Amino acid sequence: MRSVRKAPHLPILYHNPQANPVGVRDAGSAIGPPECGHGARKGSLVTYQSGLKRVVAVGLMLWIAGTAQAAEAPKPCEPVETKGIKVEGYISKKFKKQKRAIIKEFSEMGHIRTAIRPFPMGETAKVIGIGRCVPAYIARHVMAKTLKYTSGIESLVTQAFLPTHWIGIGTTTFDEPSQQLVTPEQVKQLMDPALGDEEFHALYRKFSVQDDLVPFFGLKSKNAKKAVE
Repeated sequence: MRSVRKAPHLPILYHNPQANPVGVRDAGSAIGPPECGHGARKGSLVTYQSGLKRVVAVGLMLWIAGTAQAAEAPKPCEPVETKGIKVEGYISKKFKKQKRAIIKEFSEMGHIRTAIRPFPMGETAKVIGIGRCVPAYIARHVMAKTLKYTSGIESLVTQAFLPTHWIGIGTTTFDEPSQQLVTPEQVKQLMDPALGDEEFHALYRKFSVQDDLVPFFGLKSKNAKKAVE
């Protein structure tokens, strides 16, 4: 007698209109993704997309708020005992032979590192930049030496562009839109020994606010480098 091999049992799919599996439609209908053809559940897709947009919008708002808060609340300054002040830049070429002695003068207040060189073309730029964490007594000391060994101080670099524990003297690193001109009287006010750290830096920021408009090919153009107050 010839044996008959039974066919394996096939799974039975029960139709449930409330929970139709992906790719399985009503009897006699074509197979396809749930969103295609007649009876697509477009309402669920629209609701999902709307919810996703709300999540993205809320996340973006929180990120912007966090960024603004970080900008408004800068990190506290480390004391100079743990993070010294770096003085960098140029002295006038005529003081080249006195370079070592002059560097010692700049460093004599303590907690100061220097990277000072004679300017190769004679006169230095009349620019100084003082970071927001430089103590007032160190700033005044460096300003006095700058007036003595460079071409002078006629411009301040806005602190938004400066490292916190840094002073640049006779520097050519920063362009004019990053600076503000100061008068000899304003320089004298900054060097007042009665000023504490907060008072000194408040006055420095006041004197170094950039112009809204800057020269551009003979015209006045909006200062694209204007720091946000």
